[in-house]
Amino acid sequence: MKGPVVVLVAVLAFAGGWWLARAGDADTADRLDALEARVEALAAGRPAPRPAPAEAVSLKLDGAPFRGPETAPITIVEFSDFECPYCLRAKPTLARLRAEYPESVRVVFKHFPLSFHKKAISAHRAALAAGEQGRFWEMHDLIFANPRALDPESMTRHARALGLDLAAFEKAFGSERLRTAIDRDLAEGRAAGVRGTPAFFINGRLLSGAQPFERFKQLVDEELARRAS
Repeated sequence: MKGPVVVLVAVLAFAGGWWLARAGDADTADRLDALEARVEALAAGRPAPRPAPAEAVSLKLDGAPFRGPETAPITIVEFSDFECPYCLRAKPTLARLRAEYPESVRVVFKHFPLSFHKKAISAHRAALAAGEQGRFWEMHDLIFANPRALDPESMTRHARALGLDLAAFEKAFGSERLRTAIDRDLAEGRAAGVRGTPAFFINGRLLSGAQPFERFKQLVDEELARRAS
């Protein structure tokens, strides 16, 4: 039965990959292509091919908010969406990384509100507006602490709670420059291969999704070892 089962899986993988590629889901199609290659290798008695390591991506970090030492050898760039539950889920993982690698890791934030998250844009504007008063991370944490309150009125309440200059906050909140800043991060993320949130670049190496802490630790340790060699 092993032979027919392998052939059936290969056929299904090929058909699924073809259909998704036609539908435009390139990331999923690539994964199915890899599955098809593994199945074909197993059917032929060959070792399954190993995926090629991802090439490091260069990102612009000037002016982006960050936590951790500016000179840290490991930079984790996070493309995030304030309305994304998986971004919220990743928040404790990033905090743990910074706690366990206090001198070695810094986390840089990039804005990547997904088009179908209609409430996210207000939160991203608010974080940027608070950042102009030096309170980006405080606003970031308040937004994630209240994930269902993403309307402009809630952002104003957060600004008041943080003691911000409300007139300056509201003027910045509605400005075109903040929309331009968000669009710039979106364009950079798409060019780097970001297709969803959260997406992380660990010294330029892409890690997609709210992965377990151990996966982040593995990549961080690999980068530290590589720099020490």
